[in-house]
Amino acid sequence: MDNAIFLNVLKQSFLTYLQTHARSNEKLKVLHRQIAQDIDNKIKDKKQIKQIILYLH
Repeated sequence: MDNAIFLNVLKQSFLTYLQTHARSNEKLKVLHRQIAQDIDNKIKDKKQIKQIILYLH
């Protein structure tokens, strides 16, 4: 996740916070969704790299 995407996610989270209330977990759902997607992408990238390395050997 680059800085622009991260800042956009923070902005969306803050806007959700303003629309709900401070104790609502809705603001965190935006952040957690993006973090989970980013981790998933990184895991997939590592699996692809391992497959390429195994193929080359």
